[in-house]
Amino acid sequence: MDAAVSCGSTRYSRAARMTTPAEFDRCLRRPALHRSGPFALHLCWVDGASEPAWRLGLVVPKRYEATAVGRNTIKRRWRDAFRRGREQWAGEFGSADLVVRLQTPLVPKVKAAKGPANARKAAIGAVPAPPVQPAKVRARERFDPVLVLDGLVERLRSRGGRPSPGDRGVRSTGDGRSR
Repeated sequence: MDAAVSCGSTRYSRAARMTTPAEFDRCLRRPALHRSGPFALHLCWVDGASEPAWRLGLVVPKRYEATAVGRNTIKRRWRDAFRRGREQWAGEFGSADLVVRLQTPLVPKVKAAKGPANARKAAIGAVPAPPVQPAKVRARERFDPVLVLDGLVERLRSRGGRPSPGDRGVRSTGDGRSR
């Protein structure tokens, strides 16, 4: 199992993930350190670890992604992005637990046009037809976990590593400003 955590490994072993509810609760009690789109990232530093390592926990609720295929796709993409950088971050920042939480739906719900009258009017061209919604799969693929994790790492570097214990986190607006 330790070989999977060693340098150059592409496995996502049990040692690299958070498994118990107590581990998740410890991180989720703290405010999100970084938010990007529908995701909130909670980071907890681990003191006294024998080897510096980062662990990942994912929270993807059914109410925000109803299908199992969608939830598994989101988790698979986050695990892959995390695998690529965890050893570099451990060497640079020390040990930490990271919980990624989906806090809003990736695909907003669209209200259907009311009544058959609108369908008839759209058929004759009196009312423009409602736009065709892209497939949910394409919407799930639009987010890039690598960019979100890069934003978190840049934030940590700009603060000189570990944030202070009272850090409430800052929400990025996406246009260079923070609120």
